[in-house]
Amino acid sequence: MLGIIGGTVASLIGNSLLSRLSTLNVNVIHAMPGRVRLQCNTWKNENVAAILAEFMKRHPLVKEASCSPITGSMVISFKELYLTNQQFQEVIETAVKATGKAVTAKKSETTNKMIKVMGRLNRQVKISTKGLLDIPALIILALTINGIRGFNTNRTNSLKELLWAYRMLRGEEAMHID
Repeated sequence: MLGIIGGTVASLIGNSLLSRLSTLNVNVIHAMPGRVRLQCNTWKNENVAAILAEFMKRHPLVKEASCSPITGSMVISFKELYLTNQQFQEVIETAVKATGKAVTAKKSETTNKMIKVMGRLNRQVKISTKGLLDIPALIILALTINGIRGFNTNRTNSLKELLWAYRMLRGEEAMHID
């Protein structure tokens, strides 16, 4: 039964959208009048699922949308029981576009873990030096020393390092570690 529904939906939404769906691996799990359930592993991220559900609720044809980060599925209830092929394609295309926006709107999990590790390391440096140093100060110090030491041999790189250190001190470069 799902194969017939999936095949019908696939033929309705066209090759262009289908290629984007396959890139995301979006699957139609269940479809009935007024409602559809889609599944995509990208939606198993809590941030992506929350952003996607909120985005989809703003669509004029959508009555309700909810995403489960546990299963990576989204249930969309429509304001009308029956949609035209074009309306259905528009809703699905919105979900695909919203997924792309949701993925890029958040920091990667690796970045978040690195921020946590650097934060712990920064606290440890502060404790070890009794508040005299932190990681941003160490980076600025290293850039300044390298810039001064290499000035006679490679002025271009030395000036870049000194400028970078100077901009960090002035707050023009990111140097905050939580």
